[in-house]
Amino acid sequence: MIRSRRSSTERLLRLATNAGKRIHILHVSTGAEMELLALHKDVASVEVTPQHLTLATPEAYEMLGTKAQMNPPLRDRAHQELLWWGVSQGVVDVLGSDHAAPLRRGRHLSRHPVWHAWCADAGAGDARPRQRRSLEPRTLRRSHQRRPAAPVRHRWQGRIAVGYDADLTIVDLKAERIIDDAWIGSKCGWTPFAGRKVKGWPVGTVVRGRLAMWDGG
Repeated sequence: MIRSRRSSTERLLRLATNAGKRIHILHVSTGAEMELLALHKDVASVEVTPQHLTLATPEAYEMLGTKAQMNPPLRDRAHQELLWWGVSQGVVDVLGSDHAAPLRRGRHLSRHPVWHAWCADAGAGDARPRQRRSLEPRTLRRSHQRRPAAPVRHRWQGRIAVGYDADLTIVDLKAERIIDDAWIGSKCGWTPFAGRKVKGWPVGTVVRGRLAMWDGG
């Protein structure tokens, strides 16, 4: 399967090059893809998800059962290290949350064998605080602000400047929290990161210059 992902990415790059177009590659999960994409930044922008940066096999399956089952699947530490290399080297343009979570009863390991459990992840509610390693503010701005606007050509987003949309998230980089299922806003009501202590927490959101959320309210 890992070989097929690389060959699929190679085909996409070839088609984009032949057409003279840029392409955006989502949910990169293997080291082979990351190494390949590092050589084709003139053609492709790249996204990885926090779950592929923070969860690795086989430990994730041992701790979480089918809650760790997603598509593309989690990989081992060797692949994860190359994903982090892509982040540090600027190969990765976007850190995306990838939220596609079924209800809790659809993922219960004791009721549903692995081949019948849904492949998904509850990612939208806890994308920012769950990074396993610390990221420099410059890297965070690049992957959460400036570069995500580029592939979709949002002309007035991606910067803090006069004339740009004032869509902002205020983060307390020193705040420590323990992730809990209770604060997940999704209908599914669970997160594979429940119980994990994290440092760095979003405390406010501004949408088009108007305060939309502050300190959870």
